[in-house]
Amino acid sequence: MKIRVHANEAFQGNIVERVPGDFVFIDRGNANLEWGDAAHSFLTATWGVNLAAGASIDLQYVFDAPNRSPDLYLLGPAQMQSTSGGPNFTEARQWQIASDAAGKMMIFYDSAGAVPPGWSCVSCLTGDPFFEKLVVGSSSYNGLGGGTATHTPTAIATVNITASTGLGPNSINNTNNAPIGHTHDLTPSISPVSNYPLYRDLRVIRSNSAGDPGTIPAGAIGVFDVASSSLPMAWYRYAPLDGRYIRSQTSVTSSGGANTHNHTVTGTTSVPPQSGLRSQNSVANGTTDFAHTHTLTATNTDEVNNEPPYTEVLFARLSVASGTPNYIITMWDDTPPTGWVNVSDAGGALAGQFLKGSTTYGLTGGGTSHIHANIVGAVTGVPNNLNNYKANVNYAQARAAHIHTVDISGFSDDSQIPPYVDVIFAKSLSGISVYTQDSFRFYDNINVITPTDPWPPGGSDYNENTEINTPGDSIGANSRIRIRMSVGSTNATTTASAKAFKLQYVAADDCTSALNWTDVAAIGATDVPWRGYNNGSVSDGATIASTLL
Repeated sequence: MKIRVHANEAFQGNIVERVPGDFVFIDRGNANLEWGDAAHSFLTATWGVNLAAGASIDLQYVFDAPNRSPDLYLLGPAQMQSTSGGPNFTEARQWQIASDAAGKMMIFYDSAGAVPPGWSCVSCLTGDPFFEKLVVGSSSYNGLGGGTATHTPTAIATVNITASTGLGPNSINNTNNAPIGHTHDLTPSISPVSNYPLYRDLRVIRSNSAGDPGTIPAGAIGVFDVASSSLPMAWYRYAPLDGRYIRSQTSVTSSGGANTHNHTVTGTTSVPPQSGLRSQNSVANGTTDFAHTHTLTATNTDEVNNEPPYTEVLFARLSVASGTPNYIITMWDDTPPTGWVNVSDAGGALAGQFLKGSTTYGLTGGGTSHIHANIVGAVTGVPNNLNNYKANVNYAQARAAHIHTVDISGFSDDSQIPPYVDVIFAKSLSGISVYTQDSFRFYDNINVITPTDPWPPGGSDYNENTEINTPGDSIGANSRIRIRMSVGSTNATTTASAKAFKLQYVAADDCTSALNWTDVAAIGATDVPWRGYNNGSVSDGATIASTLL
C-alpha cells in the first residue's frame, strides 16, 4: 500500500493509517505500529513527518491480508495529526480491499461421518471428479484427469519344434497325420492387471469458498515436508498411510492395490501349417491328427514394480479444528491465494509426482511404464486330436503325447499410471520469504568487498554459472576462493534478520544427486577440506557497491 501526501502548506506531525488487526505486516515501511484497541481489532501505522509547503512524500507498507475469500477489508481513513498547532486532516472515506482468490482448498479427510459445514465431498459419488482416483501435482487443476485402472501387455510367441522322437511312415499317400517337424502359430492371451499401487481410501473434501478457508476441520489429513517432530500443534503423523498412496473414495478404511505385479500368459495354437503324412489303421491313436492344436500351460511373467512417479511425504492428521498452519501442503483447484507457494508448477518439488506416505520427506521413485522380460521355454499341453499310424522305421510322424516349448518375447511397453486427477499442490508460507539462487561466479579472493579477478587467478576468466572443473584450473591447497551469487526472494519482502545461509560441500560429479553434504568448517579449523576465511577489511552486512556478478 502506498500513501502519497502533498503539503499545500507547511506541516509537522504524524500521518496515521488504520489497518485491520488480522493483517500481517511484511514490511512496515518505517512506520510505528500500535494496537488501536484492547480487542486488537485494528492497528495504527504512524509516520512522523516534517513537510515544507509544496513538498510531497510517499509512505509505503506491505501487508498480507488473511487468506479468506471472498471477503472485504477496510483501510483508513488516513489522518494527518499536527504536532505544531496546525490544522488536522482526515480522509473523507475508507479504502476497500477485496479478497477474491479464485482457488478453493481441497484436503484429504478420514471421517466417514457428515462432511463439515462449509465443505463438500468431491470423492463420495461415482461421478465425482476424485472418485477412485489418485492425485498428481500439476501447474493447473484438471478434474478429468487421466490414467487407467488396468493394463494388458501384448507379446509375440514362437512355438518350437517338438523335441519328441517321431514314429510312423514318411508317406504322403494320405495326409491325415502331423509330421514330426511341424510348428504352430500362437497369439498369447495375457491377463490384465491393476495399475493401482498399494493404497488406502480417504475422502477428498473441498472448501465451498475460494481462498484459505480460515479453519481446517478435525480429521483433515495434511501433507508436510518436515520431520514429524516439527509438525504444527494438533497435527500428528498419520501412520496408516506409511508406504501407501491415497485413493479417493467415500470409504475411509478400505485398502488395496499392489506395488508389484506379474501377468498370466495362456493361449491356444493354430493347426500346423505344414503338409500332413499318411495315416493307417495299425496302431490306434498313437500319433497326432494333422488338424490338432495345443493349449499353452499357464505361465507367469516376471514380477515388476508398477508404482507411478512418486515423492515420499509426511501425512499428518489434525486432531482439533484449527487455523491453517504455515508449511502445510494442500490441494487447490485454481490459483492459490497470497501467502501460498505453488510447489507443483514446472520445476517444483511435486511437479508430476504422486504422493506416497512415509516417516520422512523427499525420497523419489516410480516410473510411467514398464516392459516385462522375455519368457523362454514355456510348454504346451499334449495335442487335442489323435489318429492311427503304421509302425515302421522312418519315425516321421508326431507322437500322440508330444508337446512344444514356446518362447514369448517382445512385450509391449505399458503405462502403469493409475486413474488420477491433476491438482495444484501449494505450501502455506504466509509472511515467509522463499529464496532461490539465480546465478553464481567464482573469484580469486582479495580483502575488499568487491573482488576483481574471476577464477582462475591471472588466467582466462570463468563466466557466470561455470563450475571449476578444468584440469590446471583446479583449486589447490591454501587457495582462497570467493563465491558471489544472486539470490531471489519471493512470496514476502525480505528484511534484515539474524538468520543466515549455510555453505556446504560434497565430493560428487553431479551435485543434484549427491548425498552426505558437509558444512564448511569454522574459520581456523584444521584437517578439513574446506574452512571459512575472514576478510578483515570487509564488514558483515555491508552494502555491496555493485550487483554485477
